[in-house]
This record gives sequence, C-alpha cells and structure tokens, in this order.
Amino acid sequence: MAGTPRTITIIQEPTQLNTVYTKLLYSVTTTNFSLPQYKFVCDIEDHAGNLIQRIKQPANETGHAIFNVAVPIRSQLTVDDTLYIQHPTASYGNGDNSIINSYSQFIIKFGEEYGTSPSSSVTIYNGNGGIGDPAVTGTVLSLGRMVWEPWSNSFFNSSSAAPPYSTSETGSVNYWYNELDPASVYFVTASLFINGVSALQSYGSGSLTYYDNPGEYYFEVKIPGSNNLAHRYSLDIYNMSEQVSVLSTGYVSAPPSFSQQTVITASFTGSLGNLYGVQLNAVPTASFTAPSLNAYYSASDYTGSSFLVSSGQYPLFPGNVINVSGQSSATPYEIEANEVSGSTIGQALEAYPTLEDFSLNEIPFIPPLATGSFQSWNWNAQDIRVNWTDSNPNYRGFDKTKTILTNWPQYQLEQLPNERPYDNLALQGENRFRGVSENDLGIVSWFNISGSINPSGSTGREYAVSLYYFSPLSSSLETGQSNSSASFSGSELNGFSTGLVNSGSGANIPFCSGPLFPANLPTLDTSVEWNFLKLQINESSINWWRRDEPCPWETRSNFAFINKWGVWDFIGLNTTTNKNAVINERNEFMSVNVNYNTSTAPYSPYNRGFEQYYLKQDYKYKISTDYIAGVHSNYLGDFAIENFYQELFTSPNVMLQVDDTFVPINLTNSKFEYKTNKKGQKKYQVEIEYEFSNKPRSRT
Repeated sequence: MAGTPRTITIIQEPTQLNTVYTKLLYSVTTTNFSLPQYKFVCDIEDHAGNLIQRIKQPANETGHAIFNVAVPIRSQLTVDDTLYIQHPTASYGNGDNSIINSYSQFIIKFGEEYGTSPSSSVTIYNGNGGIGDPAVTGTVLSLGRMVWEPWSNSFFNSSSAAPPYSTSETGSVNYWYNELDPASVYFVTASLFINGVSALQSYGSGSLTYYDNPGEYYFEVKIPGSNNLAHRYSLDIYNMSEQVSVLSTGYVSAPPSFSQQTVITASFTGSLGNLYGVQLNAVPTASFTAPSLNAYYSASDYTGSSFLVSSGQYPLFPGNVINVSGQSSATPYEIEANEVSGSTIGQALEAYPTLEDFSLNEIPFIPPLATGSFQSWNWNAQDIRVNWTDSNPNYRGFDKTKTILTNWPQYQLEQLPNERPYDNLALQGENRFRGVSENDLGIVSWFNISGSINPSGSTGREYAVSLYYFSPLSSSLETGQSNSSASFSGSELNGFSTGLVNSGSGANIPFCSGPLFPANLPTLDTSVEWNFLKLQINESSINWWRRDEPCPWETRSNFAFINKWGVWDFIGLNTTTNKNAVINERNEFMSVNVNYNTSTAPYSPYNRGFEQYYLKQDYKYKISTDYIAGVHSNYLGDFAIENFYQELFTSPNVMLQVDDTFVPINLTNSKFEYKTNKKGQKKYQVEIEYEFSNKPRSRT
C-alpha cells in the first residue's frame, strides 16, 4: 500500500496579488483520505524554499482539507526601510531588495502522510506518488500588508476583465532556401514558390506578412531540368511562436527530366499572431547534411539599447519580436538589422510578428475570478494595480486614480459626477490637496502588475517630481510653469531595479517605491517660485500636492504612518503645538541636614533634608488638524478625507519628522470623531495627541 502512487489535487487557492491580513485559503483533496492515520501535509516556504511552518490536518467530511496559510506568513512581512530613499526602487519579493520587507513571495506545497495500520508509524509522501516532503504546488503567493475589511465586498469581489494584451491581428512567414554556397561544386538549384508566386530562385531568405485569416498557404519546390538522381530536396514548416513543427516532407528526389518540374507541394493554414519559418533544403547526395543557419542580428530591448543575438534555425527580419536564451522569457527584443558574428547575449527562442503578440503569449496574466466569487476571501488585485490599460476598472482616459497606494482622494484630471469642474489648480479647494513643505520627507509606493514605467523616456514615460507655479489670478485652466524637477528614466531605472520597468502580470509582481517630497530629492531647487508639487509615473499618471509652509508661530508636523495599503503614507500639518510635561514617578527620602562625616559640623541652608533621588517624566503633545471637509469620491466613498485621517489613528506604526529624521511616536487618542451631521456639520477639526516612543531619560 505504501508504495502505491498517490496524488494531491489543489481545488482552490488565493488570487494574486493578496494580503496577509485576510484568510488565504487552500482547498486540497485526495482519494486516499480513508487510509490509516491519514493527514494532509502543508509546507509554507519563503521565496527561497526555506520552511516557515508545516501544518497537518485530517480530511473533513467531504474528503477535503481547508488550509489558511495567512497567520504563519504574517510575521514574515515587516515595515519597509524606505523613508529616506532618493531614487525609485523596487522588489520582486524574492529577497532582491533588503530595504523592502512589506512585500514578498511565498511557496505553498502539499503532500500527505499515512501508515499501514492504526498503530504503525506514518510516512510522508510528496503528493506526486513518491516518498518525501510535500511537492504539489499552486501559484506562487505574492503578498503585501494591506488591510482587508470584512464588511466591504469591494475588497474581495474579483472583477471580470480581459487580459491587458490582445493579438495584433497579423501574422508572418519567414522563409529560407538552405543550400551550399553558390561557389561550391555541390551547388544544387531549386526555387521556392508561395501561392503560385516565385519567392526565391536561389540561396537566400525572405518574409511575407498577412493581415487577416489567410486560409491555406500553398508551397511548391521546383527545379530546372536535371537527370541527377542523387540530388535531394525537403521542405520544413515550423511555428516559431509556439516552437512546434507544422510540416516536414523529408528528403525526396526528382525523376530524370530536361524540363522544369515540381518536386514538392505542401500547404498549411497560418494562425493570427504567429510567426512561421519555412526552410527549403537542397543537398547533393543522401549522405550529405544540410548546413544549419547561423545568423546574427542586432535587437533592441525597448530601452534604447541594442544587443547582438543569434538564430540557428530560421531567419529573422526587422520588426520580429523575440525572447532570448539566458534572459527573462518575458523580456521582448525587437530585431533591428542583420549583423556579422560576434559575442551575443543569447539565441533567439520564440518569435512573434509584433510586440502585442509577444506580450499576449509571453507575459503571464492571471485572469481574475468571476464577479461574485468569494472563495479564499480574496483581495481585489484588479482594483489596486498600476495598470495602463482598459482592463483596469478605474482607468479613465488620462486619469488613473489607483496609481499610488493611498486613500487620500487625489486630484482628478476629469470631472466626476457630483464633483466640481476642473479649472485652475491654484483655485481648487484647500482640502482637495494634501500639503507639502520644502523640508518634508516623504515617498510613494505602487504595484507594477500590468504595464510599467517605460524606460525609454522618449515619450515622457518616466518617474518624475516637479515643482510647479500656477498663477491664482485666473479662473481658467492654466498650464503652469515647471521651475524645478527631478526625473529618472532610461538606463537609470534599469540600474536601480528591473522591477521598475517590468511589464506584465503574474506571480512576479514588482512592488515599487519612489522619493516624493523635496527633502528626499536634493536636486530639487526649492528656492524657486512654486505652489504645487507634481508626481508623474509614466506618461499620464499624475498626482498633485499643494505647497503648505508653516507660519513663524506654527510648527510643521509631518506624520509618516503605515496606511491600509500596508505602505508609508504622510500627513503634514502646520499648527501650534501644546506640550505638557508629565511627571510619572518620584522617589524620595528624608535626610538629616547636618554632615556628621566631617571634623566639624557647621549648619548650612544648602544641606537638604527632604531629597528626591529618582524622577521619571514624559512629554505629552497635542495638536489640532486642519479643518476637515468631506470630499466625495466615486472610488473612495463619501467623505474620503476623514476616512483617510482614521488610518493615521489606527496605524500600528507612526513616525514624526523631527528636523531631518523620523522618530517613532505613539498616538494616545482613545477615539476618533467622524462627521455625524453631513448637512449641518460642514467642517470640523480633530485633535491628535501623541508621545514619543522613546521616553526622556530618568533623573537621579
């Protein structure tokens, strides 16, 4: 019995991207649950395969087991050390970036254990029929520290969406006449005809493109008159996109004839989005081996850089898009031109007619669950991804409201229902923008799931922070003047992290963070005239902050806190600060006011009788927020700003900027006031009470 192959089947698993603050449920089953002492075995491993925890449980009444892997994983994710970064950075969650710890990948493996009798020892099986550690795996889990609210259906209803890539509705056929060099004494003459039209009359190659379903392609191999029965001819057709053979005739000979004759006929139907290779071989004898193709090409990786690649089977042409051996299979390279031999980065693998076809087939896409499916309490990854395509439900022209991971209602480029029309930035309501000071430290974070920063920089698709000046004198739309900027594009982004320019979806979802506020970007010149700070990620993903400097009698309080997306967020306030010293503990004793350890004992009024030898104190701080006015947002719900302030009060990690350093504080508020009368209570303030996490030193 113990040697019989057994199989574990995964019935259900969480979607990607997901959060550890939910129930990450797996359902597994087997036909062996009635065996003696049977238990399912679940191994939870980190990205490197190191075991975090092993969980075992017997089958339930239906022969299944439900595993929640969230709790053991939760402690593996911690706060990111990114408060002081000065350039964008990213992580795939594979231990590739030491300062990013709030996002990582995990591997879940299933197996089983059972014995030969109720009292025997048990053996662990890998789930694939062999003895050993669990080995049946599902999709690699990509997890962050976002907060899932159980009463909000929008967080775990996965929306239906098509993949972000589609076929180009074209196809290509590359063909090659493979024979010895024409100068050779073994030269064999043949001609290739496609659909009755001469394609090649001698050694060489060519290409044709079709733009709709082409039906059958008809190939003919013709030779001039010859009585040499030793000559051999063959025709091979290969799908270069799917790496499968379509047709191979094998070698044939021609009967004696002194007039042109057709030696091979073949046909096939090409599929849209695929690139086919056709090879005509002509050899002098049956024992002769046709020489292989050994061609070299320059190829661009869409960053402005070119590399040398080779092809050893079928020819390539400018515009063909390939992946390359030794490189990421999801990285496209576009053929530019023929080159001579040299040192290559690898050999061409799959080839496609266009970049769209490449992306559709080579960049993985995990389709979301159907709307209304609640299995695994899934986080709605569809709603939070940085996505430059219409498959994102929050994509609206040039406005992408989910670009950065914050719940502050960001400035909208287009007018939404029940919102004021777009006009001059300088005249927008005070509560429409968060404030930023020239001395503030701050960053932003986002997920790179579908679409990414374009590293070329030629179309403005980059990571950039600019200081703008908008004149408040006009109520009409004003362009504004960019007076200082810091941008990162091209090779800079590749040098910082490949995750910043990675495109596509799937398990390798890059988590990205970038510097935002002036203190993180020393190259920004804050001495120029400016009243708005603009963040631009890619061509059109734009967010704005309004300049808000403290008056001489005010204190700038820049709070950093972990928001509901599990990343650093910021609230900057200019207020007067109330500081109270609280003495928590005094230890004292009564001493005599005469020194008996001297030759004489004069009385001195400086000698203490009642003495304190230990003093423990603390400082309590209290400030008031700016006036909060509820701002309606279609995506964030009514009165989004007060909801955002609540994230500060409920955050497990809050920091306060003191000079050029963040120090940890504890908020001591026991309650948070909401606007309860939305008609009569137009604006209100909330007091923030806090103390430093590191107390003043005790006095002795």
